[in-house]
Amino acid sequence: MMYQDLHMAKVLDILEYAGFTTSERCDVRPRNFDFVARRRQLLLIFKVLTNIDGISACTANEMRCLAEHLFGFPIIIGEMVNKRPRASEPISKKVI
Repeated sequence: MMYQDLHMAKVLDILEYAGFTTSERCDVRPRNFDFVARRRQLLLIFKVLTNIDGISACTANEMRCLAEHLFGFPIIIGEMVNKRPRASEPISKKVI
């Protein structure tokens, strides 16, 4: 299993523990998101990357647009920034 698959499995486990229902992984190309999760009225659209800098501005904008149309929220999760492990803060904000 690839590292990114392990990372995604970890995210899915956390969401399941928190009571979210998750979709199957989106494998259609081009894919601008990996999966969606819902808990009651809250809809989250996820993209999971090893290096968060690997997301293009186009993909980020398409995720934002999709989230607006579905009344959801785009979430991008990454393990590294600039090919280095992220700082210890659990959340960082990058505006694209």
